[in-house]
Amino acid sequence: MVETDLFSIDILQCAYSEPNDLSGRSRQFLGPKEIDVTCKSCGEQWKELSAGCLSGAVGFVEIECPECDEEERVPANLFRPTS
Repeated sequence: MVETDLFSIDILQCAYSEPNDLSGRSRQFLGPKEIDVTCKSCGEQWKELSAGCLSGAVGFVEIECPECDEEERVPANLFRPTS
């Protein structure tokens, strides 16, 4: 779970790059792919998903409430799994 000033975010699925056997590079975290969001301002709940990964400005995920239009840029590193 990621808590920000405006949103509570449950991470459902993350996106990763494919490993590269030739270079020896392991798969890398790209960002969240599917999240459940709750707006702290109005209580609206919704799901955000992407075919790749959710992104906005480099290094951030942009979240906007469809009900009250609150918006926030959340640092992508907050979505990185801890294990």
